[in-house]
Amino acid sequence: MTLQYLTNEQGQKVAVVVPLQDWEVLRIKNFEYADDVPEELIAEAEKAWEEHQKDPGKAQTIEEVRKELLDDRED
Repeated sequence: MTLQYLTNEQGQKVAVVVPLQDWEVLRIKNFEYADDVPEELIAEAEKAWEEHQKDPGKAQTIEEVRKELLDDRED
């Protein structure tokens, strides 16, 4: 999958462009598992998105999120 990143004037990544074919595959896979996502996790994600929209400068980088998720793993 070849991704393209969009940056702001400060060079920070602010968006990603996913090829349409890849997006369709991801969308279908995610739809299949949508019922498995706990409501509390959905609410947490929606709250985080609202906070990000208020102040995008406070957003975590993908590297920070990845580290946080990997550090929380139990395997």
